[in-house]
Amino acid sequence: MSNDSVADPSRIPSGKHLLKFLILSVPYKVNSEYITPNDWTSTSRDWEQIKDQYSDHIVDMISEKYMPKLKSIILKRVVYSPIDFEKKHGTSVHGTLSCGAVIPYQSKSMRPIPQLAGYKIPQVPNIYLCGAGSHPGPGVSMAPGRNAAQVILADLNLDPDLIFQYSEQIR
Repeated sequence: MSNDSVADPSRIPSGKHLLKFLILSVPYKVNSEYITPNDWTSTSRDWEQIKDQYSDHIVDMISEKYMPKLKSIILKRVVYSPIDFEKKHGTSVHGTLSCGAVIPYQSKSMRPIPQLAGYKIPQVPNIYLCGAGSHPGPGVSMAPGRNAAQVILADLNLDPDLIFQYSEQIR
């Protein structure tokens, strides 16, 4: 869950909040018997048919266990399925939110792939990579950007400590 309106209040009307619930472990292809404990049959369905019902299930679960008033305070809801993410973002293969798989052969020094690890593209000078597709991957806020900045500073023969000290002074 994230509350984006705390970081950027201009995104919503005054006195309101924007909450996001990201459910990362849902299948790309749906077999409804595994999605929710409701009395669905094992007939296969697609996300377009079930995404609102699945969202209801998630909101009910969060309301029951963590935020009792959540259901009653929602003014608007937008639901994206893995299929929606795949259509919207080119890097969201099979609906992943992490710019590719988070699996052993795409982790640490091999992220996003060994040839592009190290935050830069070797064949193209002065092009650097950061974000969820870079080490350490998604969910580690700002770490890929910080790591890429250190590589850039090293390539420019600049001392990161001096840069960060200077930035503190001008604040």
